[in-house]
Amino acid sequence: MTEPSQYFKGRTVQEQMDEVIGYVDTRATEVATTAIASDVAQVHQDMLDADADAAAAAASAAAAAGTLANAVKKTGEASQSIAGDIAVSGNLSGGVVTGTTVTVPTPVNNTDAANKKYVDDKDALDVKITAINTYAVGLTGNQIAGGIKTFTNGISAYDNDWHTAFVDQGNIGDIKLFAKLKDRGNGRYLIMELMQTSNTASCYGILGIHNITTPVSSALGWFVRKGFGANNPMQVDSIVIVSDGVDVYLGCRKKVTYGNLHVRVKVANNYGTIDINPTPQVEWLSAAVNIGDGTGYTLIEAVE
Repeated sequence: MTEPSQYFKGRTVQEQMDEVIGYVDTRATEVATTAIASDVAQVHQDMLDADADAAAAAASAAAAAGTLANAVKKTGEASQSIAGDIAVSGNLSGGVVTGTTVTVPTPVNNTDAANKKYVDDKDALDVKITAINTYAVGLTGNQIAGGIKTFTNGISAYDNDWHTAFVDQGNIGDIKLFAKLKDRGNGRYLIMELMQTSNTASCYGILGIHNITTPVSSALGWFVRKGFGANNPMQVDSIVIVSDGVDVYLGCRKKVTYGNLHVRVKVANNYGTIDINPTPQVEWLSAAVNIGDGTGYTLIEAVE
């Protein structure tokens, strides 16, 4: 609109008022038109922005869907569900799962694949090396092997389980206890083997002992006793049965100054059956007990 004063020059008051009224109406229309055009432009821009946001959201959703499809894709048809954690049915193959915990069921049988105790039947038959002595005669360790074993070429071994019966400390005539008799009974007998080798003497003997319930009725005697040399500790009364009224022991009487007599159980008999070795009838003392000449004890000497 041009300068409004041009419409007022040379006119009557009424004409001027009419011109002003017309000017105001025209100007109001122009202002209203301009405001409407601005609002329409802003709305159009907002619509363009919304379309762009929607397109971006759709692209992001498509990318997420593609990532999800790659993450849980499986061969064949299988159900899938995602809600916080991911639950996948069927078989997982060709991928690595990290950041989670896999719980393996405790093996309970050998039938169900998920609970199988062994990978296959071969594993069930294998014997671990730590348990080999349970199923076979081992090269080391103590074992009890039952049944009859036949060795084509014989056995090459050395007798073991020898124990000291005589020590050179103490005085001539002292009795030193070296074993305790246990599991006594009328039908129990022990066959003991004794030997000594030293610089000045060598001796060997086999002694029989009746390991009876009542100590005073016990008996022991030499089946074999042979020795030679100056210091022979295995004389006829070298071995004695000793009772303190409660327990019964085997003792060795010191007969010479020096010597080194050893003893072991050769056979243990229990009413016609043979005890295992080590026998339950003998408890070896960890250290000899010197009782002097045996005063105050019941003594039974070996005989020939």
